Amino acid sequence: MLKNRYETEKKRVIDWYNKNEIFNPIHITFTHSNDIKKDKIKSSINFKHFLNRINQKIYKNGFKRFNKRLKVFSVFEYDDLTKLHIHSIIEKPSFIKLDKFKDLVRRNWIKTKYGNVHIHFHQPLNDYETNGWKSYILKHRTKSNKLTDYIDWNNVYLNS
Repeated sequence: MLKNRYETEKKRVIDWYNKNEIFNPIHITFTHSNDIKKDKIKSSINFKHFLNRINQKIYKNGFKRFNKRLKVFSVFEYDDLTKLHIHSIIEKPSFIKLDKFKDLVRRNWIKTKYGNVHIHFHQPLNDYETNGWKSYILKHRTKSNKLTDYIDWNNVYLNS
């Protein structure tokens, strides 16, 4: 019963995401230092700091003056065996080469209070890979029965 409810909720989240899809997505997993334990609030604040840094670097004054920012979808993951980390789908601006974008992400993530050097990037080659990533980051195994509690709503940004 709970599994069916979870799968229904997962389908609703994916349908919502698909209506606001991120074009030119990069799949990134961000790990935290051990200091953070399993504190989603600290993680969200830390990720917000990272996003502010990277948006400022990419969009300069347009970030604050015109609210220009990268589109982001981020999900917390942890359980008894796994330390807290963030799975995300982040827009890569077309005017930045992939290697430069990865470097920018790495440099700015490790400058945050809880940023760890272990970051995994994947540039999807097709919709199949993107759909697989969405399903993976929303998997039930490492989340309680309330999926939406694991989405970092403070940092999700899918508007134009």
